[in-house]
Amino acid sequence: MLRDRAFRTLWLAQFVSIFGDFLALFGVISLITFRMHGTAVQVTAVSIAYIVPLALISPVAGVFVDHWNVKRLMIASDLIRAVLIMLLLFARDVAQICVIFAALSTVSSFFAPAVGHGPDHRASGPPARRERDAHAGVLRGAAVFPLCRGRAHRLAR
Repeated sequence: MLRDRAFRTLWLAQFVSIFGDFLALFGVISLITFRMHGTAVQVTAVSIAYIVPLALISPVAGVFVDHWNVKRLMIASDLIRAVLIMLLLFARDVAQICVIFAALSTVSSFFAPAVGHGPDHRASGPPARRERDAHAGVLRGAAVFPLCRGRAHRLAR
């Protein structure tokens, strides 16, 4: 699959995006803890500010994504998320960071269902089923990986 240039480009872009999201959250928690000498409550507040919009908006975001131009939505949401991450450079207290993270997760709530759309997304079922199937695929992969690990290692040599 990695020989296909389009797939490789998409896979690499998704890897960078997910890794960047992780680094942003890890970096902000470290910033609050070590530079701002924040409390556990403040670190928790940032985590909650990020998770609550995802929990409230994500269930209905797929409905909207089904009716919007997915390519434009993905580009716009990535640009908005980049601007929001840059705003973290100017945040001076935890409340500002909470607002930025809440906005970031709101935009991400629309980005995530858009990622699942392919050219034949209408034929693959409603967003909830696609998401359930994607999670099932990850779980199957996690279950099968230990069985394939030795064989994959031998093939890589």
